[in-house]
Amino acid sequence: MAGFTLLELLVALLLLGMISTMALGGVRLGARTWETVTAKTGQNGKSQMVRAFLARELAQAVPVFVTDRGGERQLAYVGSRESLIFVAPLAPHFGLGGLQRLELSIIDGDPDAGKQLILKRRRFHRADGLDAAVGEEDEIHLLLDGIDEAEFSYRESARDGAAPWSGDWRDRGELPALSRLRVTFTDKRKAAWVDLLVAGRITTLPGCLPAEAGSGCRNR
Repeated sequence: MAGFTLLELLVALLLLGMISTMALGGVRLGARTWETVTAKTGQNGKSQMVRAFLARELAQAVPVFVTDRGGERQLAYVGSRESLIFVAPLAPHFGLGGLQRLELSIIDGDPDAGKQLILKRRRFHRADGLDAAVGEEDEIHLLLDGIDEAEFSYRESARDGAAPWSGDWRDRGELPALSRLRVTFTDKRKAAWVDLLVAGRITTLPGCLPAEAGSGCRNR
């Protein structure tokens, strides 16, 4: 039985090496792809949970009135482009009963990591208003980071598409009909944040209940 020549053996070893190199490259590519997909899925999943939380809480904002330090009566809803303070109940799985004072703030984080969206929470006491200390420390939660730009804005009408958006909602007698949060991330590989638009469910108008999101109200 004839054996292999040295040339045939070298060719076989060369082909085997090429196949092994290609297979190893494919494995590495697959691992990198898996890591990228897993990381992106995790980031997107967190963003979706934050969106759902914000949509639920903003929709449940309660139009309660408090007295400020100057003795003036004001609506417990103070919004700017960088922050929003309002009163709402938290979801049951937080294990907290009663109304909560919630403050959303866009702050500067680590210079290399971009801005952050944080939530401060404490129990709401009407007698203490929005700014007075209530003897409780705020719970602080990081909702989003790696933000390039973000802003809150507010609209008086949910039905009029031409109604202007405002970056300031203070000293008003009503909650905004719509609130909006825009976010862009520093890492462009993240999924784009579609503008979060939330219509309030509760109004101070007598005998009025929201019929549908953004469609006015119906009588009780």
